[in-house]
Amino acid sequence: MSGRLLTRCGIHRIPLTPSSLLPPSSRAIPGGMGAVGAVSQRYVGSSMTRVPCGRTLNRHWPGGSPGAELLSTTLAHPSEPHPDETAGASGASGASAASLAASSLSSDAGCVQRHRSPSPSDGLDFFGVGELFTLRDLFQSRVHLGHVHRALNPSMAPFVYGHRFDTSIIDLNQTRHLLHRALNFLAHMSARGGIVLFVGRQPHLTHMIEKTAIEAGEYAHCRQWSTHLFCSPHNTFDGEVRLPDVVIVVHSKDGVKYTDHGAITHSAKVGIPTIGIVDTDCNPNIITYPIPGNDDSPSAVQLYLRLFKEAILLGKAYRQKA
Repeated sequence: MSGRLLTRCGIHRIPLTPSSLLPPSSRAIPGGMGAVGAVSQRYVGSSMTRVPCGRTLNRHWPGGSPGAELLSTTLAHPSEPHPDETAGASGASGASAASLAASSLSSDAGCVQRHRSPSPSDGLDFFGVGELFTLRDLFQSRVHLGHVHRALNPSMAPFVYGHRFDTSIIDLNQTRHLLHRALNFLAHMSARGGIVLFVGRQPHLTHMIEKTAIEAGEYAHCRQWSTHLFCSPHNTFDGEVRLPDVVIVVHSKDGVKYTDHGAITHSAKVGIPTIGIVDTDCNPNIITYPIPGNDDSPSAVQLYLRLFKEAILLGKAYRQKA
């Protein structure tokens, strides 16, 4: 029968003899590390997990034995012995273990967890983009109003809540969730120094798109789309250029033709992620982060652009601090 001992150098297998199952005392850890102080250990059946000082181990014990419940092994500080240790060890051995641990802890950096600055990968919403808007904001901006029912794209049917007066009503709960994901992705890309390109062709929206791009310090393309912009940039610009890292398609239809915007297809060909507002008559399949919502009303588009700008600025502010 053998157990596993977790140390700074790795995991060592040690035999679990009757002597090793005695109450903890001042022991030396195998591997030439010396004594690291009192070891707090708890037993589940005939198995034992031992962890050095300053570490916490939370795990499920395998095998379906009486130890299948959550095993939490928390180690006491050398100056504050664990109650289990003080009950099983004498006062002299406890003082000896504490003194040895204090001398070893000062020289062993493995028992000390160093603090580091927060990273965007620490949480699901590191930049707090979920606090930029509420469900009421989406409703008051008329994001839920879609097109007539006969113009519904079959791919947009899962995002439709119902119909009223022959108008498709978009489910705002799904819109809030997908918009949150898109804003979080946009903030992360901005924090990494990514280039954002706003794209829109509708005449009544171009001035808002260009203004938002200028305020966010990014770029906008509101004119007729050319096939060679993404697929053949070295011929278009007479040299190697850096393509945008994110393309935001404010309106997925292309002007008067009302066909799918070429930026969506060409971004998918060259591997550029896209964020697109998709109405009930649009195709969300090849858009990386589709956001179901009204793409015609100025109030709804103004809300989207404000959120996009704030997410970009949050990412840039973190990049400047880092």
